[in-house]
Amino acid sequence: MNKTTGLRTAFKKIIFILGIGLAVSPVFSSVITLKDKPAFVPGEVLIRFNDDAQSSDRDRVLEVGASRMSIGENVYKMKLPSGTDVLKTVENLRGSSGVSYVQPNYKYYALGSCPVPTSSTDQYYSAPYNWPLTIIQAPQAWSQISWPSCPPGAGVTVAVLDTGISRLNPDLRTVPLIGYNAIAAVDEEDSSCTSCSCYGNPFTDSGSGVVATIDDFGHGTWVSGIIAATWNGSTPISEASSGCNNGNTTGMAGLAGGAVIMPIKVLDCTGSGSSDAIGAGINYAVAHGAKVLSLSLGGSADPYEQEVINNALAAGCMVVAASGNESNLPNSLAQLDYPAGYPGVIAVGASDQNDHVAFYSNGGEGADGKLLDLVAPGGFDAPITTQNFAINAAECIFSTFVCPLPNAGVTNGGFMVFGTDSNYGLAAGTSGAAPFVSATAALLFSLNPTWTNTQVSQQIINNTDSLDGNSGWNSESGYGRLNVYKALSSSLGAGQTTTYVKTFNSPNPFYVDDQLYTNITLVMNQPESVELTIYDTSGEIVLNKNYASSQLNSNPNNPQYKSFYIAWDGKNGSGQKVKTGIYFYTVNVGGQISRNKIAVIQGPR
Repeated sequence: MNKTTGLRTAFKKIIFILGIGLAVSPVFSSVITLKDKPAFVPGEVLIRFNDDAQSSDRDRVLEVGASRMSIGENVYKMKLPSGTDVLKTVENLRGSSGVSYVQPNYKYYALGSCPVPTSSTDQYYSAPYNWPLTIIQAPQAWSQISWPSCPPGAGVTVAVLDTGISRLNPDLRTVPLIGYNAIAAVDEEDSSCTSCSCYGNPFTDSGSGVVATIDDFGHGTWVSGIIAATWNGSTPISEASSGCNNGNTTGMAGLAGGAVIMPIKVLDCTGSGSSDAIGAGINYAVAHGAKVLSLSLGGSADPYEQEVINNALAAGCMVVAASGNESNLPNSLAQLDYPAGYPGVIAVGASDQNDHVAFYSNGGEGADGKLLDLVAPGGFDAPITTQNFAINAAECIFSTFVCPLPNAGVTNGGFMVFGTDSNYGLAAGTSGAAPFVSATAALLFSLNPTWTNTQVSQQIINNTDSLDGNSGWNSESGYGRLNVYKALSSSLGAGQTTTYVKTFNSPNPFYVDDQLYTNITLVMNQPESVELTIYDTSGEIVLNKNYASSQLNSNPNNPQYKSFYIAWDGKNGSGQKVKTGIYFYTVNVGGQISRNKIAVIQGPR
């Protein structure tokens, strides 16, 4: 994500290094067929006997097999001797006395499971470009889960609130002409907007005029490809007319290739925007059916932005935001940028190619005790120096890129372009991490269309992989690193996600004499028994108390989560007031443990 032009503290600029041109490869259909698949299990037949069949007739038929087992009333599965022709045996046994029917043991296939892209179907779905998808187990999610259609994610609209999108990119040409330019206040149907780009009217799209959400910076195009770049080949562009070299490639594969991207342009050609534009963009996305809002951007706490986001959450949208890039781990951890720091928003930090927390990734907490939720691949494990400037695909996030540039004098707001395939590039940051989570949310909504945004967020957070030896919540990695396969596979047939996900408390700081209680909130679908343990900074237990489910208080006014709370009066287990200081607490709900901290202040506010 960027506040101006990329990794503002750790990186001086977002850097794109383009891939090498690759050979043309054939494309096959994304529809799974039964062609060339075995029609039945070799050596097995199923036999159904009439209800009044004589035992002698039954024995005469079954003795043909090498073995048999009952699989239902008067139904048997019979294994034939090795080398026996199944179809001939079925034909011979039809019409036998006492037999209702006989058939091969037919094989069935999940017509919705999706074949994993390969280097022949999507040239850039190959090492080293696809390391982020491999780490989060995307291939398993695609191939081992039954999908309504391929590529997965169909029926879900993801609004990308960013710098716009380039539909001239060969992997994004199928993005429908929907969207909104919140800076110029025009939607995609306006084909004559003279203020839709910092550079006037730089692009046309298939003769349809200026596209209102045209990307004149590059960031939004990069984010969009991570979410939903076209599977199984890309649509080539004319190099003669565009000045772009597509490297004869068949493109890349987005995590949720079947999802619909709704580009919302809220950042201009410098990569910056304003409260009013971001608010208008969010409102447009909600009003026009976006289910997931992806924001790889950040700034300061903003009451207007928070109000608009609260409305989006109340409308059932999932809001995902990058945590920020201002840390310098292990020396310093920067707190969450906004909107990632608002309650209800899924705050996403970055992990690197070695599956550690990326050094630049912000964490900690935001407004009202809002905590970092998780990390996802963002790439790059060391600050840029003159010695390691040559970033490569094994370190960074590969995705779609803007080409042609808005005009010959533009260098894409600080992006540096290299290589022979000018439609793809590399960058790093929490900007790249957030869209992996947005795409996962789209996949979950596709599989579970009746789920709420809270259920989807809980499903993602509760099925992460722990990083760097941490368990539970950690200020640098949140609840762990995204695992899309675990999140999706555990959602199937569950009907209900894990009830407990996180905790925070308010007021914080807690002025004991004036405020009497701080409410420790637990995000839960229903009240359950809770064990509360409070520690001081030395690790000594101050209070350990168990609460029955009936002792939890409902919190109906929280627009972001279904939640309950318990009240702490600032006293230890002996009933004495604790001293001024920082206190840590854990809550244990059915073995699910989360933690947070409280600043306690004795005396008047």
